[in-house]
Parts: sequence; C-alpha cells; structure tokens
Amino acid sequence: MKILIAGATGFIGKALVRACKARGDEVIVLGRSKAKMQFVFKEPLPFWTWIDLETQTEPIDAVINLAGENLLGGWWSKSKKEKILNSRLAALKRLIAFCIRQKESTGQSPRLLQSNGVGIYGTRGDRVFDENSPLPQEQDFLSCTARQIETAAAEAEPHGIPLMVMRFGVVLDPNGGLLEQVFPLFKYGLGSIFGTGKQFISWISRTDLVKAILFLLDHPEIESPVNLVAKEPVTQTAFSRAYAKYLQRPLWLRCPPFLVKFLLGEMGENLILGSQQVVPLRLTEAGFDYEYPTLYYYFAKATR
Repeated sequence: MKILIAGATGFIGKALVRACKARGDEVIVLGRSKAKMQFVFKEPLPFWTWIDLETQTEPIDAVINLAGENLLGGWWSKSKKEKILNSRLAALKRLIAFCIRQKESTGQSPRLLQSNGVGIYGTRGDRVFDENSPLPQEQDFLSCTARQIETAAAEAEPHGIPLMVMRFGVVLDPNGGLLEQVFPLFKYGLGSIFGTGKQFISWISRTDLVKAILFLLDHPEIESPVNLVAKEPVTQTAFSRAYAKYLQRPLWLRCPPFLVKFLLGEMGENLILGSQQVVPLRLTEAGFDYEYPTLYYYFAKATR
C-alpha cells in the first residue's frame, strides 16, 4: 500500500514507519518540519509538510493520523490542554480535507485511520468496557477530548471516506512512553505503588499496537471503533510489581493520591489514579494474534 502517516516522528509513529517499510509498503511521512523528519529517519523517504499536503494530488491508499501534542509532555496547564485538543482537531480537519480532494480528483478516497484513546470511556474501574458499551457521561479532560475527536472524525463519513477510529490504551515500551516519562524512578529502586493500587490500567505493548494498526489496514471489514489494548487490564499494584521485578529493583514505597495530584496534577489524576478496564472485543473476534497477551509475559519476553 501507499500510506501517509501523520505524526510519524513520535514514539508510535517511528515504529509504525519501520514496520510498514519492512513489509513492503510505500510510506510518506507527514510533519511540520522536513529537517526534523530527515533527522529522525536518516534515510531517503518522501517527506511532506502540512503546507505540501494542500497541493498534493498523488493517489494514497491509506492515511494514518497519529498527530497531536504529547499527553505526557509536562503539566496539564490550561494552555497545555488546549494544545492537546486543538493540535488533534486541526490535524484531523486537514486530513479529512485531503481525503475529500483525493476522492474528487481520483474517484477513490483513501481510508482514514484516526488515533484516539480509551480515555473516552472515562475512569470507571468497576465497569468493563468494550466497543459496544455505551459511553458514560463523564466529564474529565481525557473523555471530553476523546469525544470531540470522534465527533470531528465522523465528519469524514458523509463524504464517503472509509473511517477507522483506533482507541489506544497505555502504550508500553522500555525505550519510551509511560515507562520512560512517568515511571523513571523504578530504575533507581524508588518505584512506588500509586494511590490505592487497585485502579486498573488498560495497556498494550508498542509492538502489538503497531501490529494491530497493520492488521486493521489489512482488514477493512472490521467495524470502527476498535480498542487497541491487551486482553487483560491489570491493577496498578500488579503493574508496578511486574515492572520492578523486570528491573530487579525493590518495590517498597507507596505514593498516596494527594501526592500524585501534587506532583503531576490533573495528568496524574487521570492517567495514574484513574481506573479503566477496557477489552479488545473486535480485535479478538477478528482473530488478532497478540505477541504479548499478558503483562508478565511482556516483561519476561519483550524487554530482553
């Protein structure tokens, strides 16, 4: 396939570009700066800026949108939250417009695969959510943001643009994401169980996330949206114990909720203290084969 990837220089995008190229897809990288894209990939790839996108007429099979301000990159101030939301909505709007132009000029629209988060389900640890579950009327920042993204993405469908919304869980990899930015003290033997430790984390390895995106590319018959999470959510206590065991470090500290909120603010309240049990019904029904189906297997095998 010929695939346009927006947000390709990020934690997930870099791995996705490598995986697409490895299987023979033609990848076009879309970003704000050609210099940054060239620095990140250090190889000859077609690099488009958002300005280039306005005039491109080259036929594309699929557009994968991972663009947006990093959730983990700093305190959730008012301006930071505006960047998180507006960066996603602006990128999505421009990509929908691109797909419409493609359809008008070629008669065929690319498929649009839009990233989102399982935060759309809110923080309800007592409920298990799959793609058929009604969304609760929660009003925390992540659920509100995710709802607005999916409302904006739905504007593609009246134009005949095939849409797949991908709801990502917490993405794990030893070299980035949550483990690097939120749990760095574990490496120094200062790991902690946060809050009560009973809150659930719906996670997925970066390897399986990329594999699942490619699976959705190859199976257009799967109904949107799709939860991209591992089969088994885990409690924060189980998560911390598994990570400490992998690092061969002690786990003897507890970080009470008020301290999490003091250190990380609303981000900590949502991402660390919030509880979500989300399962991948549609991936499972479609026969997706996880490389790392459980957290302990992941830490035992994937990080060697």
